[in-house]
Amino acid sequence: MRGKETFAEFVPEKKHQGWKDLVHGGLLAALLDEAMTRLVWQRVGAALTAEMTVRYLAPALVGEKLKIRGEVLDDSRRLVLTRAEILKSDGTVVARAEGKTLKASARKKEG
Repeated sequence: MRGKETFAEFVPEKKHQGWKDLVHGGLLAALLDEAMTRLVWQRVGAALTAEMTVRYLAPALVGEKLKIRGEVLDDSRRLVLTRAEILKSDGTVVARAEGKTLKASARKKEG
């Protein structure tokens, strides 16, 4: 079985801003979603986000390097429990998310 964590870095550009020089919250949510769901894909195969809760804790600035970390907490059931966070280089947490990802094989059985 592959690893339970994933890491990435991202430097947002002006096109990623919401308010002047601040990264759009929707983009931050998308990064968190990708960190969680892509990791599930790597571990168990095709999957879809079923639920995600995001907490925004600090603003992220355009041009500032962000570190993204995703983690699988439990993949023993059809709903995989995940968590992710985005951090600044100094360790400040920008946003955190918890999610549930539905294994595609479970989806096919229901439909």
